[in-house]
Amino acid sequence: MPENYEEQDLYGPFVEILATASPDADSSASRVCKKMHVLVHAAGLPGESSFIVSFVVDHGVLLISISDGAVRRVLAEKIRKDLKIQYGPEYDIYLGRLIVLHKRILEEVPYENAPKKIIQAIGKYDATKLLKQGRMHESEFWMVEIAGLKHRS
Repeated sequence: MPENYEEQDLYGPFVEILATASPDADSSASRVCKKMHVLVHAAGLPGESSFIVSFVVDHGVLLISISDGAVRRVLAEKIRKDLKIQYGPEYDIYLGRLIVLHKRILEEVPYENAPKKIIQAIGKYDATKLLKQGRMHESEFWMVEIAGLKHRS
């Protein structure tokens, strides 16, 4: 939206994202949006927003959302970059294999509470270290071993 918006510019939309170079213009437009029951996000002005926009780290199955709330965008961006490094693409592989393994556990383990305990035990074993090293088969071997399932060829 241009900094020199006119009130009629705000008629019709359901959602408005405000990110001009002028906090005063964003604040003013936010008040008009709220008066007209338009959902509004004023970047850098969390008190002026009716919803927040999150930073996202997306690795397929793994989706991490970071909300900066009242914290400045720079910190949220740094957190997003740090998480992207810490939770790299190997987590998508890990979670994908864990989903397949969980289905097997539910089918093959007869005890009611066992699947939860098995998944917790697998979670404590950090298979992602092996995945980062490219040792996918070894990580899967240990996950199946911990689950007490038969290895498939």
